[in-house]
Amino acid sequence: MSIVTHSIGNLNEVARRLIRSGEGPNQSKAKNLDDKTITLGFGYTFIRNVGKRWVVLDTLNSDLASIGITLTDKQRTDLQNIARAQNDGELLISQ
Repeated sequence: MSIVTHSIGNLNEVARRLIRSGEGPNQSKAKNLDDKTITLGFGYTFIRNVGKRWVVLDTLNSDLASIGITLTDKQRTDLQNIARAQNDGELLISQ
């Protein structure tokens, strides 16, 4: 029996759909899930609790670049502001 291979031209889209369907619904706002992560519900956490401080991951840019995603300056600033707000006690714990 031979193996028949197939080419998937839209692998990125297929992977994104699979991740979104398996990891949870899209959230309009970041949520603290009480597990030392803040997430939008897609499985990759941009902000984590490290040493009792919320921080944007050091590897965020390279992690996202490896899958072809580049954040804008505004998006990076927004993530830094979320971490700051969490450290300052300004974000509510998710229900």
